[in-house]
Amino acid sequence: MSKIKCLIVEDMPDIQETIKNIVLKYHPNIEIVGVTGFADEAIEMIKLKRPQLLLMDIELHDKTSFDILTDLREQRLTHYSVIFITSHFQYNYAKEAITYTNLEYVEKPIDKNILSRTINEAVKNIGRNTQKEQIEHLLEVVLNSNTEFNKIVINDASSITSKTIFFDPEDIIYFQTEKDSNGWTQWHINDGRTIRSNKSIKEYESRLNFEKVGFFRIDQSTVINKRHLKEYHKNYKFDEGHKSQRGACVIMKGDKILKVSKRYKTSFFEKVSENKLNWIQNILKKFPYTSQK
Repeated sequence: MSKIKCLIVEDMPDIQETIKNIVLKYHPNIEIVGVTGFADEAIEMIKLKRPQLLLMDIELHDKTSFDILTDLREQRLTHYSVIFITSHFQYNYAKEAITYTNLEYVEKPIDKNILSRTINEAVKNIGRNTQKEQIEHLLEVVLNSNTEFNKIVINDASSITSKTIFFDPEDIIYFQTEKDSNGWTQWHINDGRTIRSNKSIKEYESRLNFEKVGFFRIDQSTVINKRHLKEYHKNYKFDEGHKSQRGACVIMKGDKILKVSKRYKTSFFEKVSENKLNWIQNILKKFPYTSQK
């Protein structure tokens, strides 16, 4: 079996060596075909050697890695998978875009275990159309400051050939951790679909600002979308087998009843009350009361 070709695009010699050593030691199936710290040189290497995996620092000597991706897109060279290498304080806006488009990145100083795991994930995406779509969406966001991060990106592991799907936040009704699934997440979609992702809720929480997109956590393993909340009850009667219990719950679109745990009950109802008050205030602004004399 032929090895996967890899190009390292990094302008700091010590980081170059760190990445090379990790790849050589832990990934015998990968061949390093070049190392450079210059964008123009990287583009020429990609044209000539056609690497399938790019490990790229965001900021280079002459340009950025986004300049490289833009050039490759214009030349229709889209056969690769990419991992961004970035410092903790570098390009926060770009890092947010990378996060929202579900692409891979590793922060400096580089941890060998994190980079190795990330490489394994990136290798799975080589040649997939979804990787092209993610890079396209990333460039759209990074190059256009007016573009908002308005998509939820889910790795659909429901089928044999896993794929990545982009959803608007309002498409999601709720999602929760599957039982006995090693942390997989089950997403319930507005059109009736159920999608399984091999990423945990914790991973999605680290990538998304739940409140910003309208998501509320109601227990350790369940997150709901406030747009599809029909009712909420602080003392609901649950009939479970031969026993009846009372507790907090929400009723979602489709009449799905979900329990609200004691741990999240107070914070959840505070958020619900706050949102209800904001909704009433917005209505009053639109239809102000005017007294007649």
